[in-house]
Amino acid sequence: MKITNPKKFKFFKNLIEENIFNYSDVDILKKDLPNVEAITPAGKLYGGKDHIPEKIDGRELSLVMINAFAYKKKFKTLSDFFIKICNLNYLRRDVHVYYSPDEEAAVFGRHKDPSFNFILQCQGRSRWIVDRVEFPMDPGDVVYIPCFMSHQCVPLGKRVSLSFAYWSK
Repeated sequence: MKITNPKKFKFFKNLIEENIFNYSDVDILKKDLPNVEAITPAGKLYGGKDHIPEKIDGRELSLVMINAFAYKKKFKTLSDFFIKICNLNYLRRDVHVYYSPDEEAAVFGRHKDPSFNFILQCQGRSRWIVDRVEFPMDPGDVVYIPCFMSHQCVPLGKRVSLSFAYWSK
């Protein structure tokens, strides 16, 4: 389910603006941090404490930062908001930052997560396929992905997005 025009809600709009992760922030992802990994062309994670190459088999790699709460404390405010509006009961939560340098960058294929996810498109554009429904995403758009629902992101160019994940009881 795409949250249509969330910008019309002033409070929500302010939360989004405070939590946007910009292209200028992406340099932090390239610092070989232990919580940053690359998505390989095979759809696997690579990195952690190892050096992350920019390309594998000639393809640019998308980057993902897990535990992004540690990088930007304000992410908690938006994470709390999603908990409140959806009345989520969870055992744990996390925020992941995703960066793809172009539309050909390696990303995860269609998959299912054991968590509820809210995806915030920060910069660039992407297309999310949730179950069999496609959602074009522009900056500021949010899509909700239920637990164990099949989904995939298709970058439409350089993009940055945040994934707010909640693991239920």
